[in-house]
Amino acid sequence: MAFNGYMNKRLRINLNKNSVQEEVISEDFCRKFIGGKGFNAKILLDEVGPRIKPLSEDNLLIFGTGPLIGVQVFSANRLTISAKSPLTDVTGNSSIGGGELAVKMKGTGYDQIVIAGKAENLVYLVITGKNIEFRDAEHLRGKSTSETMLLIKREIDDISAAIACIGPAGESLVRFACIITEDHAAGRTGMGAVMGSKNIKAIVFKGSKKPQVYDKKKLSAIKKDILQELNSDPAIEKAKKYGATTAVEALNSIGVLEVKNLQTGIFDEIEKISGKMVRDNYGIKKRGCLYCPIGCRSLSLFHSKEFGSFVLGGPEFASLQSFGSRIGNSNVESICFMTKLANDYGLDFMSFCGVISWLMECYEKGFITEKDIDGISLNWGDYNKVILLMEKIAFRRGIGDILAEGSYRASEKFGEKTRKYALHVKKLEFENFDPRGYKGRGTGFGVSARGADNCTTLCSIESTLTEKQAEKLFGSKEAAKLTGVKGKGKLLKYMEDFTAVSELLGLCRYAMYAFSSNLDHTIIRSKLLSKAFSYVTGMIPEDKSLDFLVEAGERLINLERMYNIREGLTRKDDLLPERFRFEPLPEGPSKGSIIEEDQILDEYYEERGWDKESGIPLDSTLKRIKLKI
Repeated sequence: MAFNGYMNKRLRINLNKNSVQEEVISEDFCRKFIGGKGFNAKILLDEVGPRIKPLSEDNLLIFGTGPLIGVQVFSANRLTISAKSPLTDVTGNSSIGGGELAVKMKGTGYDQIVIAGKAENLVYLVITGKNIEFRDAEHLRGKSTSETMLLIKREIDDISAAIACIGPAGESLVRFACIITEDHAAGRTGMGAVMGSKNIKAIVFKGSKKPQVYDKKKLSAIKKDILQELNSDPAIEKAKKYGATTAVEALNSIGVLEVKNLQTGIFDEIEKISGKMVRDNYGIKKRGCLYCPIGCRSLSLFHSKEFGSFVLGGPEFASLQSFGSRIGNSNVESICFMTKLANDYGLDFMSFCGVISWLMECYEKGFITEKDIDGISLNWGDYNKVILLMEKIAFRRGIGDILAEGSYRASEKFGEKTRKYALHVKKLEFENFDPRGYKGRGTGFGVSARGADNCTTLCSIESTLTEKQAEKLFGSKEAAKLTGVKGKGKLLKYMEDFTAVSELLGLCRYAMYAFSSNLDHTIIRSKLLSKAFSYVTGMIPEDKSLDFLVEAGERLINLERMYNIREGLTRKDDLLPERFRFEPLPEGPSKGSIIEEDQILDEYYEERGWDKESGIPLDSTLKRIKLKI
């Protein structure tokens, strides 16, 4: 018996042999790992062992969709791409969505695609519901992602095809290269480098098949309930106007914006890079993602004396912060131009700006000189030098060859004095906010399986909790205070488990959780989507579906944990950089705050059922969540 909501097939592609093989995905596999990131994590654990090098042909590149993809459910447009990360050397993954990539992939008849080996020459794959083609891509070598997608659509004579591709950075095996589809990115952990290591320039999906639905009538009704819930939440109205870009001002107001390599959390020129300013002055069209009524994105048009005229999808909060306050830059046109450039090169701009801001601080302190970096002076806000370094990194030219390794490896080259300023966890550069003033989610940077990543805690109820709710759920009123410590470990587990559900189903984490006024809206939205899962798949009764999915989210987190444990990681790899543990924030509402991570970790490990000394999941925990390793 096969569940509805799935195509119930996995496609394996062997590039060494130019061969393909189909497999049936079992009912038990679906029930335990649900889809998307869960499917991928299980394959990664089973088939990519500790002796496999991330950029070798033995690594796998895995695409996985969730059971709500293809049935037009709220925000169900994301897929997960996974591999052993060339940046962190542990579990790597990045989700990508917004457009039709996930739907078109599932439309080819597969829930998951596993790619092994390495093509002899640069190729692109065309996957339809009928066959798989291996096409020569040597003429696309060195092309930007935008040009690559345009040329391929002309070649296959299909402008509606969904394409995932890499730019020059992926071809050059930059360890933080990303995969691009339209103006969306699978940005983190270097999945573009893995794709490049396999000599794949692009993958084209041309599918129109639809999964079966268990109860169409109830699914139709719940879609209306979801829309009603969204319309009742005042946070959605704000998101419709400015999206996630409001986080720039919000984080600055509480003193945790990333400023000058996170030396401080206050940016004095915030009004010049605010999301509101950009949308009001440069936005030309409001945009929404597939199956999402919020429409939190925008299209912006720039007529710049310095950079010429260009159109940009966005910008979003992350690029405004990364190319702005993180490197001390308040020139908004340069921020948006660099965002477009990074997408064309196929670079994760979060890791890129992590490298650049580390370099700038080391230059400021005299630990790195112009002689070390191809004669380039690199002061805060010097965006023209950043543009020059971006090209060097994307093509691994000169100093770019060292910087393309990421801040951890680059700091090893530049010596002991520079290492403490390379802000990373598990070799993945920081992004999003300063953890010293946001301690629950801040500790999440440390325990996240893929490294310093805020996305695993985007069920971000920490900022909306009441003291009464905090005491009831997490045992302490302190959990409702951003700089509190007690109850934060329990809160962190709660946020992670709920966030993981969205990654199993293929939902947008912002639409599900970040754009929520309070805990009540978060819970209602989660219950409605879990019921939708029940109506689509028939896997579990609707009254048990949320608990079922939250347990599956917990299973995913432990699955990834066991992968990293096998790779040799321990509790020390969950620790944040010394800056956040020992250097108090110098100004703002959180002035004087550090993160008491050991105390929060103890509580978190106990709540997770992990050994406090080693961080290894206890046998009783694995048994409880039905996970056999």
